[in-house]
Amino acid sequence: MLKALIPSNEAQRQLNLLSYGILDTSEEEDYNIMVELAANICNCPISMVTFIDGDRQWFKASKNVDRKESPRETSFCGHAILMDDIMVIHDAVKDERFADNPDVTGGLKIGFYAGAPIISAEGYHLGTVCVIDNDPKTFFSDNQKKSLKALSTQVTRLLELRLKSNIIMDQAEQLLQKEKSIARTNMVNREKENDYIAWQLHENIAQILAAAKMNVETMGITGTYNPSMISDLRNYLVMMMDHVKTLSYSITPTTLKSADYTEFIFEMIDAFGRKNDMEISLLKENSSLKLNATLGLTIYRIIQYQLDYAKMAGAKKVEFELNTNAENFLVFKHDGNGHAELPEEAAILLNNISTRAEIINAAYAHYPEKNLVEISLMEGD
Repeated sequence: MLKALIPSNEAQRQLNLLSYGILDTSEEEDYNIMVELAANICNCPISMVTFIDGDRQWFKASKNVDRKESPRETSFCGHAILMDDIMVIHDAVKDERFADNPDVTGGLKIGFYAGAPIISAEGYHLGTVCVIDNDPKTFFSDNQKKSLKALSTQVTRLLELRLKSNIIMDQAEQLLQKEKSIARTNMVNREKENDYIAWQLHENIAQILAAAKMNVETMGITGTYNPSMISDLRNYLVMMMDHVKTLSYSITPTTLKSADYTEFIFEMIDAFGRKNDMEISLLKENSSLKLNATLGLTIYRIIQYQLDYAKMAGAKKVEFELNTNAENFLVFKHDGNGHAELPEEAAILLNNISTRAEIINAAYAHYPEKNLVEISLMEGD
């Protein structure tokens, strides 16, 4: 018995085989159909779809074979993968390579063998579609050879479909995990917002109300209303009004439906720039442009999110252009690092911007390499 030579590209061949994730998988109907067709077309009782691993021959599908693998060194298919065309052994007993092979003298009792190499899209020979008869065959037609080769080509297509399916599933899983991560971060941020509101209500507003209440109670008990106590009470009320205004403003700038959000946007930009040492400019194409409550609040939030995103990217200079034409309704640029590894919150901000744009029926485009965002209103809006 002669062992098959090891291909010169064996390491790459095995890596290519492993990339399909086919080894040691369960039975599949498509491959079972292949062996049935091969056996019927070639008029052989035994047929297999095999893949040659490092030291074994593994059977993905087989007919009239009671095992799932065999040693590579005794396999006929180990020889067949060295060929570009079909390998046909008419009488194994008379072939010096196989005369004393354990699957000739016993085991499968191979008399006749024909195997078509399964060649991957990258050109690697991964295994075979083969047929076996216990008796020698003196004739194996050209049509049978062509059919066996066609079946091996079909197996290659099944492998490619499997690879693409695995890639799609991996991408879907990665997307799912990313969405879960974003949802988790969003939930944490929402809790932080709730904590901020609760802190403001308790530490500022409730404490000031308690001090004012004590002041009023003292005046009621003593019956005195001196200017100092009146002044303190007034200051408490002013402080409480300021905190309520700040808290309310953090939730929404105004509840007035007729409000023009243009001024609110300017105020928010100015406050953000001063707080974060950032140079921010907002240019209006039309100086008389007014933003009503529905459109204005959406644009307000979009700009707010864009500023937060720019801050995460390390920007020190930001430019907004707010235009009345539909082509470039809002253009945003900054000088930060668009290629930096940003926290998960950055993805949430971009998602929120995109969602807000959809609310006003606008097209959203983000160009990270240019640090540029464009929001265009659809025609007719």
